[in-house]
Amino acid sequence: MIRIIENVFLKICRKIQSKTIYKYNFKTPEFYNYYFSKKENKQIIQVGGNDGVQSDPLRNYLKIKGNYKVIIFEPIDYYYQKLKKLYFDREDISIKKYYVSNNLDEKEIYFIKPEVCESYNIDKKNSWLHGLGSFDKKNVEKAINQNEFKKDVKILKDNIISEKVLPFKLKDLNFSKNTLNLLVVDVQGFELEVLSSLSFNEKIDYIVYEDESPYSQKSKKIRKLLNINNYKPIGRLTWLDQIYKKKWI
Repeated sequence: MIRIIENVFLKICRKIQSKTIYKYNFKTPEFYNYYFSKKENKQIIQVGGNDGVQSDPLRNYLKIKGNYKVIIFEPIDYYYQKLKKLYFDREDISIKKYYVSNNLDEKEIYFIKPEVCESYNIDKKNSWLHGLGSFDKKNVEKAINQNEFKKDVKILKDNIISEKVLPFKLKDLNFSKNTLNLLVVDVQGFELEVLSSLSFNEKIDYIVYEDESPYSQKSKKIRKLLNINNYKPIGRLTWLDQIYKKKWI
């Protein structure tokens, strides 16, 4: 009961803040335009690359070479191969076949068979089905339930498959100290595990992560983790994507 009251209070506070002190904060498209327009050299780490095209907020910027280098993490082999093919001639973009986490266990990741996703992808209407990879099968099933596939729910659920994937900790990555660095995280509810793999001694100027459940305990832990490491929100609180900037002391 106490937790419910706390969540209601937090929801009210976030709505008030969104219309007052965070009123002029970035929406995600505006932020990416701002970031990529900066003259400084950049390093971009994207965790959860999928195929690099469908619903990828970075795709329009990565089409053309610029003053940046990119590392993309994608653990599912089908989408990893798609990324490799998409950027085969780009020495400035590196693709890594790992999931990112604070633990080093081989894990099972669940997703809908890509060929089944494609059969529903008419006029790119349901391209989001390709982006449902999760370490919790229930997350994939929940996403199916919440959309318009009433008669096809069983078909989609019956075509959820899995494969074993290997881990990587972000603290083992070499973050440049001479560039403007951006971390983008979209991993279907496992954002906390990704961010916990940092030591927070890395130079990361901006962090963007997807927050589907802002009143969950995981979401609260993420905000606390970022806050104690001097990251401040610069994105609209009412948007799915949360944007944080490092406040350097």
